[in-house]
Amino acid sequence: MAQDINALALQARDNEIAREDLIHQQEKMILRTASLATFRFVTKSDDEWSVALCAFSDAIDHYSPDKGNFLPFARLLIKRALIDAHRSAAARQNEIRS
Repeated sequence: MAQDINALALQARDNEIAREDLIHQQEKMILRTASLATFRFVTKSDDEWSVALCAFSDAIDHYSPDKGNFLPFARLLIKRALIDAHRSAAARQNEIRS
């Protein structure tokens, strides 16, 4: 299965239809990863979904098969993007209060 996902990720890099198919196929993983990273339930109507989706797309663009499997790489990028977004929002919140 990992080989299939890896091949799909490589194909999705250059093919927009393959990218949309891969995103649709991995929606549950993206939402689950976002929920784990934010410690709350995330749906497609949340801002976290947008951040996670952009990070997943970046994972497709930057995936290199010689460095490992695609899904762990995508999960890592999603978590990092959500952490960065949370820190940025917290910094802005502190600026507003001051």
